[in-house]
Amino acid sequence: ELGALPFINLPRSLILDLRQSVYEVAEGYGLTNEEVQSVIRLCLREYLRIPEANIDEYSEVLFSVFGADSSAGSNEEMLVDSFELIATLCIVSAMQTDEKVSFLFDLFDFNETGELNVNEMTLAFRSIVSGTSKVSPSLSRASIKD
Repeated sequence: ELGALPFINLPRSLILDLRQSVYEVAEGYGLTNEEVQSVIRLCLREYLRIPEANIDEYSEVLFSVFGADSSAGSNEEMLVDSFELIATLCIVSAMQTDEKVSFLFDLFDFNETGELNVNEMTLAFRSIVSGTSKVSPSLSRASIKD
């Protein structure tokens, strides 16, 4: 997905900052447009050299790429799954493979036991597969056909 290009190959430090910013800004597991804008301001704006006037555009790109969920109803504000966003940006980041595995493990080890239970593992796989298929739809369609 061309809209995701600015968010590809982010360095490890920005992925860590991204996770922390989401924790600080989000009121739940879904991110509103305003919360995505705040996250971009906090950790991505300087690195991506985004003028303040263009933050709305970058936020809209993330919403279109990650298919903001409006299934809750027309009166509900649209949300982006924070775990899907963070996990996907980790997968497509410039981090080494072992760093990605460690980061994702920590992201989904909610009860901090040093192990992922079946629910945590299911959420991790769902988030990673769903998110990566959104940033690379042609790749996911090709593998499904084969």
